[in-house]
Amino acid sequence: MDERAALGERGQAVWDAYGAADLPAGHRALVHEAARICDTLDKLSRLAAGDVATWATVIISEVGEVSLEIGSVLAEMRNQQTTLKNILMEIRQVGLVQKKPKVTRDEEPEDDDIVVSFQRAAERRASGQ
Repeated sequence: MDERAALGERGQAVWDAYGAADLPAGHRALVHEAARICDTLDKLSRLAAGDVATWATVIISEVGEVSLEIGSVLAEMRNQQTTLKNILMEIRQVGLVQKKPKVTRDEEPEDDDIVVSFQRAAERRASGQ
């Protein structure tokens, strides 16, 4: 089974960053799970950024009280983010490090930390860039 081929764009980037194909099975499984979670977070993010009706509902009670019910998409995103953070900490504990990208003078180096990359991407999305 080609584990990398089943991953999305961000998942493949995580897979490649750790050189997962060359790792022992247990370490490869950790990286694979982190990569899958990255892909899941991308999908959940696209869903949350799309039609609000897919994750939020206005409810009006019989007595006229109005409430907003937030669906499980946002809660699931928080759960996935926490799980990813825990897996990345475990990856660090077993001593895995990301491969360093080759950088030319005209390029900026990529972030060494995937969590920082996600935070920066979220900040760019929030600011509309």
